Amino acid sequence: MSVSINLDQAQQTFIVEAREQLQAMEESLLQLETDPSDDDAIGAIFRAAHTIKGSAGLFGLEPIVSFTHIVEDVLDRLRDGSVAVDPGLIAVLLKSGDHMLELIDVVANKGATLQPPALAREKELCQILQEYQAPPAATEPEPVQETETEAPGEASLWHISLRFGLDVFRNGMDPLSFLSYLQTLGEIVRIDTNTEAMPSPATWASTSSFARVPVMGRSTRFLISSGKTA
Repeated sequence: MSVSINLDQAQQTFIVEAREQLQAMEESLLQLETDPSDDDAIGAIFRAAHTIKGSAGLFGLEPIVSFTHIVEDVLDRLRDGSVAVDPGLIAVLLKSGDHMLELIDVVANKGATLQPPALAREKELCQILQEYQAPPAATEPEPVQETETEAPGEASLWHISLRFGLDVFRNGMDPLSFLSYLQTLGEIVRIDTNTEAMPSPATWASTSSFARVPVMGRSTRFLISSGKTA
């Protein structure tokens, strides 16, 4: 029995969530403009860019990944204090958010391409952003694509065990996006968490994932079972 994966629907979910992330990013940037010492706002801005880049990588959307990588690198330096908040930085990050939205809209309008004025703006934004980057900027490895296997069992009732790799957050992937996509395929009846792999609090790193999430759902469609991802 073959399994049909609706990648188009998954991509539509990505588009909706990316637009929401960009809206949140803009709100946090405006908050940061008011209070440059707001660490929560800085963290929210970084997470928005980080999530968009990682999710875009899953679909092979290289224009989004490559531009957002530069934005993310600047935001990472902002988080560790290497870059200070100033009006120029806020301005270029707001413009970068607008450009990221434009890149998302290109994906939404299938067959569309970025117009020459937008390409010129991107080049200018990259030049300004690179002034805030540490030379030389190290190349970050791309997220490893997840593997998918066919799930046995009845189509009307399914059980999926999501086991995310230790570095899933560092690779720019958001485990919640998987659950959001599952909700587009059917009704999630129950979600449990397995804490057996959790280390002691003394050795737990907040950037590592130890998630084991059994999910039970109901659908008339064929579904997949997701194994361990990196």
